[in-house]
Amino acid sequence: GHGGSDWRAEDADLSVMCTRVLEVAPPEALWLGWSLGGLLALQVAAQHPARVQALTLLAATPCFVARDDGFPAMPAATFAAFADGLATTPARTLARFRQLLMTGAADARALRERLAALDAAALPPHPAALAAGLACLHDNDLRAALASLRLPVQLLLADNDALVPPALADWCARAVQDVAVVRLADAGHAPHLEQPQAVAEACLAHWRGHGLLPPPDAQQQVTVTAGGVSPA
Repeated sequence: GHGGSDWRAEDADLSVMCTRVLEVAPPEALWLGWSLGGLLALQVAAQHPARVQALTLLAATPCFVARDDGFPAMPAATFAAFADGLATTPARTLARFRQLLMTGAADARALRERLAALDAAALPPHPAALAAGLACLHDNDLRAALASLRLPVQLLLADNDALVPPALADWCARAVQDVAVVRLADAGHAPHLEQPQAVAEACLAHWRGHGLLPPPDAQQQVTVTAGGVSPA
């Protein structure tokens, strides 16, 4: 239901989403997921660890909505109000989400322009897909799955993120066996759009540190463009 892909009612389940992604993914890969995509990538790593060489969670959390145990997450009442807004006033609620993306950004104007360009170039998501995504964030608590992983995990958090509390770093440092935590200053919930160079360099350094990528050529520099990262 996103990016021009078709929507099926059964896709509302997180495990089904993972199956559809795995159908087009390489047999082994370095997995990076942003926000809801991080939850999906984590589920893949938990259910199909042989397919995942390393996992990077970018502004993502294993448990998006707060429970009753003090875990740093969005308050349940705040999430419920957002879900209600998506059902009743979707345009206004999506505008509110874009505003949350810009909260904490060092250059909110540049990020606004970048988001507008991405919106203009993309097909609109299916409304049911948006609702299903929120349901996945609400219903899934993958903390135990993350703690049980036996593969390299990287957590990239933004200090000014309005949706994923940076305090998540402390929990991960205690609960996850092989985790590298990177805190990005002066960034909000979309650090890959605000600080693409810093995000790319952090990811490449982590993967190379685990021997998953060859060392960089001394004469090459990482350059981030709209088309991706080059050279590796």
